[in-house]
Amino acid sequence: MLSWKYKDAAVVSAKADQVLLRAIQEECFRAELSELRNGRSVPKSSKIGQFSPFLDNDGLIRATLRLQFADLDPDTTQPVLLAKHYLTRLMLTNVHVSRLHQGVEACLAFVRRRYLIVGGRRMLRAVKEKCVVCRRADAPTASERAAPLPADRVLHQRPFCVVGVDHAGPLLVKDRGISSKVWILLFVCATTRAVHLELVESLSEEEFLLAYRRFVARFGKPTLVRSDNGTAFAAASRRLVSSVDWRLNAPAAPWHGGFFERLVAIVKSPLRRVLGKSLLSKTELRTLLSEVQDVVNDRPITYVTEDEDLPLSPSMLLGAASVQSDSNAESCLSHTDANRRLQYLSQLRVHFTARWTEEYLLSLRSHHDRKGHSLAVGDVVFLADHTKKRVCWKLARILQLHTGRDGRQRVAKVRVSGHELLRPIQRLVPLEISSRNESPTADADSEPEDVVPASIADDPEEVISEKATLKPQPQVQQPVRTRTRLVQRPQRYRE
Repeated sequence: MLSWKYKDAAVVSAKADQVLLRAIQEECFRAELSELRNGRSVPKSSKIGQFSPFLDNDGLIRATLRLQFADLDPDTTQPVLLAKHYLTRLMLTNVHVSRLHQGVEACLAFVRRRYLIVGGRRMLRAVKEKCVVCRRADAPTASERAAPLPADRVLHQRPFCVVGVDHAGPLLVKDRGISSKVWILLFVCATTRAVHLELVESLSEEEFLLAYRRFVARFGKPTLVRSDNGTAFAAASRRLVSSVDWRLNAPAAPWHGGFFERLVAIVKSPLRRVLGKSLLSKTELRTLLSEVQDVVNDRPITYVTEDEDLPLSPSMLLGAASVQSDSNAESCLSHTDANRRLQYLSQLRVHFTARWTEEYLLSLRSHHDRKGHSLAVGDVVFLADHTKKRVCWKLARILQLHTGRDGRQRVAKVRVSGHELLRPIQRLVPLEISSRNESPTADADSEPEDVVPASIADDPEEVISEKATLKPQPQVQQPVRTRTRLVQRPQRYRE
């Protein structure tokens, strides 16, 4: 216990520091203290043996450094030795907050002016990771290892049997001196990586359905269509629900449709270089899109080697290999020639299928593995919105977690500002805070207390209805002050 005979606050604070430091060293360096008090040196096998420790006049263990003759404070040249302890962590937390949440190195340099903490950098890193303010500013979004490719991308099927659709644009066109906007509609094959381009005048459902009919007339009806949650795509999925299996990706998750989002960038690249600032008519732009489609479909999708074999391209898989026929050949073939031609085409199809499996499909096996975050229902997270600054991101509470085919967490339903949204886990920033925490005094079988922050609480009507069911508390009669006299209500009127 401290004696209150010290009237000076600085003296009391210094004595308190000595008591706390001595308590830390008594628990962390008990064997070393015993050796030093008996006049023996600390063995080199000790965790502080390399610092040549000694006892000062206050009974604290200090380190002997090479800066003894430097013009520095004695506490800096011979700092007090500390180790991992609850009080040490509290001290580092206070330093982290008082130094305005600076980085680990800046806080460690400040601490080393008086103390030398064994494993201090690791402890400061743990303090920074648990700091809510720092997590709000620096914490990464949740992640999960790459999901296995769906069956519709790894099974060989006819071209455009499984497609992904997306819009690109807008582009400006000029007809009869009037400028207007148009968009490019992409139909991407999931297996051959081929693309079909259509020019549409708006993002409406009607324009999309007309382009979809033109696509079906040319390539046949697809069995599966994938798209994002665009207005036209969502409306078309409801209208075509009886004729095609339409699957919408999770909102705000463009990487869920990566196989057609990548083709958007590939198509934009030649258009940006060719068009520049020029304005074309709709007819000229349709012609240019046909040429871009032919060029994109001739791109290699396998590794280009120095061998004589041509790299595999989508046009080969579509049956559009650049094989020029002889202009002087007869237009009619005999029965024998027709059979030979049919056999050759069959062998060619088998050859391209084998190359697609060996060269393209097997190249999709590699992916970058990463350690995923463990989220749970009730966790409090930040909802990442890259259209706003990080300080403006809202708090959300996880209501439900949806897993993929591999059993890993992929999408979460969250409540934010009274609304329920569906977002991928990559848009959530874990704060290591749960909205369902057990009370320290509660029994093991009791229900945990809900401690959801007010900013993400349930609807106000529900909160009001819950408060209305609570038992009213008796009101305490406050005394009335009149001018400078304190007037108490008479006892007979208090009942």
